[in-house]
Amino acid sequence: MTLAVISTCALALFLAAVTPGPAMFAVISTSISRGVGPALACGFGIALSDMVLVSVHLLASRSLHRRSAGCFLPSNMLAPAI
Repeated sequence: MTLAVISTCALALFLAAVTPGPAMFAVISTSISRGVGPALACGFGIALSDMVLVSVHLLASRSLHRRSAGCFLPSNMLAPAI
């Protein structure tokens, strides 16, 4: 991977993380109703679950790619089935 690809991925992940969504609203509502400590725990739990989800997805994608040999090459997808 080049530095440009890594920085583009990092920027996309940063933008996805700062975009408000259900997780952000959960942390905000927890901080308003229960305080800073539980809100930090809620945010940590969300971050941990995201890391687990991404790791499982990457392992599954790697396994699928290894088992499929050359099925995902563009030339194989564009070629008519024989």
